[in-house]
Parts: sequence; C-alpha cells; structure tokens
Amino acid sequence: MKNPKKINFIELSNFFPKQIEALKQSQNYKYLLYGGSMGSGKSRWLRWACLYYLLYYSAKYGISPFIGLFCRSYKELEDRHLKYVRAEFPDWLGRFNEAKTEFHLKPEYGGGILSFRNLDDPSKYFSAEFALVAVDELTQIPFEVFKVLVTRLRFPPITDTKFIAATNPIGEYFLWVREIFVEK
Repeated sequence: MKNPKKINFIELSNFFPKQIEALKQSQNYKYLLYGGSMGSGKSRWLRWACLYYLLYYSAKYGISPFIGLFCRSYKELEDRHLKYVRAEFPDWLGRFNEAKTEFHLKPEYGGGILSFRNLDDPSKYFSAEFALVAVDELTQIPFEVFKVLVTRLRFPPITDTKFIAATNPIGEYFLWVREIFVEK
C-alpha cells in the first residue's frame, strides 16, 4: 500500500480543547478512560478517536487496520454512533457499510475498517483481532467482558495497540472501572 494522503485531523474532527487533550493522552497510554457528565461529547470523541487511529496506524505501519467500537447493545450503538457516523464522517474519506455496520476508509487514506459491534455475546469475538478496542459507557459492562476485549488487542505488525473508553461517572459496574482506571 502506498502512503495514505495526509489530512489535518484536529481541523477535521472539530474537537473541543478537552477532546484534543484526551486524544493526545491516548497516544501516551495503552489504556485510556475519557469520563465526564452527560452531553459532554464523550461518544463523539470516541468515534472520532477511532477514526484518528485508523488513519494513524495506516500511515505508521502501511496496513489497513481493523478497529472495534463496542456498546452494550445494538440499540445503544445506533443511538450513540451509527446515526452520527452517517452524518459526520465525510464521504471523501470513506463509506459506511450498512449491512456490516462498518466504516471503510478509502484506499488513498489507508483502507482501514471501523467496526461497530455490540456486546450481547462477547464470546463471538474470541478469534477477532483489533488494533484498537473502544468501549462506550464502560461502566455498563462487567469486568469479565473487559478482560475478553483486551485479549483481542493484537493486530500484527502493530505494536502499540490501544484500549480507549468513555463513560459517565455512574453505572452498574462503576466499582471495577474506578478501581482499574482511577485508583491504579
């Protein structure tokens, strides 16, 4: 694959300063949790951060990476991401495949795939490989599901795979998230 075209991602994403800072911090850590109150742009940051890493990995490694963005249910994926991807991501950059619920970058931008998936049965991802795993509303998933997802962080030759998540400061599984991401 030839080198993908360069774009100004911060300009394209139209991130707020806190979202820019979160993206910069994600570059420094393998695991990052972006938290905040309802309506603060966490879900938008998450999908655009996934797009950033599709472009980044394509440019750095010269491959077409596969990234997974997960929500607890398909309805939550639709409400938080799918309807927005159709409107926000520019047509010149790629296309949304409705049947597969995936956004495919055009070859000139690396050809990577952002796959939108639900967590109704995490065992269906046992053989999957992702360059990046993103979870929206991490406090809604059990720790056991988190453990399954992090075992899927492998996409040779990418050596700097990432796990990023967004969440409100509440949720059924708040305690394990706090223990792992705040107290440690």
